[in-house]
Amino acid sequence: MLDIIILVVIGGAFGAMTREFIMLMVPPLTDGFPLDILVANVVACFLLGTVTALYARKIHSRDVHTIIGTGMMGGVSTFSSFAYGSVVLASASMSAFLIAAAYVTVSVVAGYVAVLAGMKFGEKSADILHRYPPMASIIDSGLVTVESRHSVAETIERVAAKAKSMGMNVFTRVDHGAGAKEAGLGLPPTELIIFGNPENGTVLMQDKRSIGLDLPIRALAWEDGNGKVWLTVNDPAWLAQRHSLGLSSDVAVKAMVAGTDTVTKYATGD
Repeated sequence: MLDIIILVVIGGAFGAMTREFIMLMVPPLTDGFPLDILVANVVACFLLGTVTALYARKIHSRDVHTIIGTGMMGGVSTFSSFAYGSVVLASASMSAFLIAAAYVTVSVVAGYVAVLAGMKFGEKSADILHRYPPMASIIDSGLVTVESRHSVAETIERVAAKAKSMGMNVFTRVDHGAGAKEAGLGLPPTELIIFGNPENGTVLMQDKRSIGLDLPIRALAWEDGNGKVWLTVNDPAWLAQRHSLGLSSDVAVKAMVAGTDTVTKYATGD
């Protein structure tokens, strides 16, 4: 609990400074309309939508989400000032009351739209980061590793189910943990699944036969020493570079990238 409080405090401090900067850049209008507070709140809503979408797609950790999503965005947003300003403005005069009503309406609508826009932006950013994941993979290894919210067995089951629902073939599954047990050795839960679309794979092999060494796509679910479960998959785009595929394979590679990404997200998410 203490670590969460510390993260929120740190994020809140940075958020408050960001809010002051925004409000200095956008002065209130001469008729009393608090444009500076409105802009600060809308910016906070957009950023909150963005970091929430990124967190949902496992781009960053809970601690990062706490410091940015809860702490910093809580500091940037000024809803106490929003409420106070609305009341003061509404009590000044009838014309000011109408301005206050417009201010409240615009703030709520703009905030809602900003959250939706932020979430959309976050989802698009997550798609790019999942496709070219510098934080999630070992550089130049061709491996993409994503944390799973499920056990190793369930993660593999979800890979198989999603792949089949998308018209792919599931060729085989290898339970390395069971193999280790038969050999009298210890190994945390580790299971491999091989799946793919023969049509796309054939197109790639027609281009360069050597890529058959890496096809169909392989995905490995494994549990680390802390009990966390991960799913590691071969990145089709990296495989295309490894085997120097030509333009004739471009469409099939993109389809494999999209398909693998969809399967990975489903298998590791809610």
